[in-house]
Amino acid sequence: MDPEDDNWEELFDEFKKEKNILTCCNNVSYNIIDGYYTCINCGTADFEKQEFYCNTYNCVQYRNYTPYKRIVYFKQKLNMINNILLYKHNPQLIYFIENNKNKKIKNVYKLRKIMKKLKLHKYYKYIYSIYAAITGKQLIKVRSLDYPTYICQFKNIERIFVKKGIRHNLYSYNVIIYFLLRLNNNEGYKHLILPLNKTKLKKKIKELFLLCQYDI
Repeated sequence: MDPEDDNWEELFDEFKKEKNILTCCNNVSYNIIDGYYTCINCGTADFEKQEFYCNTYNCVQYRNYTPYKRIVYFKQKLNMINNILLYKHNPQLIYFIENNKNKKIKNVYKLRKIMKKLKLHKYYKYIYSIYAAITGKQLIKVRSLDYPTYICQFKNIERIFVKKGIRHNLYSYNVIIYFLLRLNNNEGYKHLILPLNKTKLKKKIKELFLLCQYDI
């Protein structure tokens, strides 16, 4: 496979027209949260566009720019590992997926090494849906009815984090999700990619969980 082949763009030109379609639960109920249409049942959000509002005082339209909240990013990360927010249909990425279809890839760490060699590192955040597209296996599954539980637990963790004034930026979201999956008896935690300093982060995040009285 050679992603630099002169003909690959023509072979996958049809993919350029495709859009990334966000799947949702069977009980769709959208509400505008932080300026984005978000399903309140499963947490799926459309990050491609924001809602416009009308100022009733001067009737001037403007975008609703709100401070970026950690909960929005958390739901986005959860949707990515749960294959709700899928990879972008970039022709080079599609070429890579199609040429490795049904191959046995041991884990997401192995897939990441392959993607790095092919300079596809900017798609790391979509690695779980890419893995599923190649192998046909979804490594992590979070039921839509469990989303409110995960979101509530994350909010409690973030509240303690802010209250204690530990630092400005929250710890690794992947490590937090790792413990949340364990807390909710989801075996998918074994497949999460964790940062190199995971041992140190696990210790710090465990302390947050204990302050929330979460037994992990």
